[in-house]
Amino acid sequence: MGGPGRHLDRLDSIFAKLRAPGGCPWDRERTLADLGKYLGEECDEVRADVRRLARGKGDPQALREECGDLLCNLVFLVRIAGERGWFDLEDVARGACEKIVRRHPHVFGEAKAETPEEVEVLWRRIKAGGRAGRAGARARRRRVRAAPALPPELDPSARGRVQVYTGSGKGKTTCALGLCLRALGHGWRVALVQFDKGFDGKNEHYAERRTLRRLEGVDLFPTGCERMNPDGTFRFGAEPRDIAEARRGLGLAEEAIRSGKYRLVILDEALSAVMVGLFGREEVMGLLDLHGLHPAAELVLTGLNAWPGLVERADLVTEMRKVKHYY
Repeated sequence: MGGPGRHLDRLDSIFAKLRAPGGCPWDRERTLADLGKYLGEECDEVRADVRRLARGKGDPQALREECGDLLCNLVFLVRIAGERGWFDLEDVARGACEKIVRRHPHVFGEAKAETPEEVEVLWRRIKAGGRAGRAGARARRRRVRAAPALPPELDPSARGRVQVYTGSGKGKTTCALGLCLRALGHGWRVALVQFDKGFDGKNEHYAERRTLRRLEGVDLFPTGCERMNPDGTFRFGAEPRDIAEARRGLGLAEEAIRSGKYRLVILDEALSAVMVGLFGREEVMGLLDLHGLHPAAELVLTGLNAWPGLVERADLVTEMRKVKHYY
């Protein structure tokens, strides 16, 4: 493997020719908005391949190809920025080099940091020094990026967000059902997959489902086995039949995400299913990877104990905190 300079310069020159008069009509019509969409898609592809490799199931050459696709879109974006006189590839590379060197004074300067913990302390000090001047700009960017959950109108090409409702307090499923009702009011089709909330056809323990079954536009997929014993006690634990039902729910979730026919997919109590051992975190993260490839729907997950990796991936996280309950 050689250095990237020659081929990177060639890639830049290729996009210059594609964008030039007499170049490719399709590439010449691409806009910043187009590139923003493409970059999001390619980032999801790269992230999915990285996660597969981290689990020992991926293909390094597939990751190489996806990294190339991501790089192409970055170079294309910088080419458009250069046409507007904003910056070029040299400016981007120079700024990146300066930032990395600035953040590693223990390597390129006189600072001392001999452990990863000391490096993190050093980084926090460096970031704090430049934070004040950037705070206003970041706040403005956050206001521009922010979007309300389930807006009245949404571009069909827009990517669905990932929402998580977690915490020890009541209201997680209630929030999801509220989003369901709002989505139906917008004319969206909804898939509601419920984990460990089975229905045997006779004993309905969740009254809201009686209403949901009468509503057009919502497909209800309850999974799970009966938890109430004949004597009225609750059956705890994760038996093989419970795990099999949870796996069926995962299959239904995958199908709903992949189908593209829903604008809202709710995975009710998916996090609680992880907590009680019906399946693992990796299955949930795999669903997020799948959603990245098929992002037509807003994806909502509920349940206890959202973990840091999930919180980081989600676009919206609300934690219900138990302040005062009557039981």
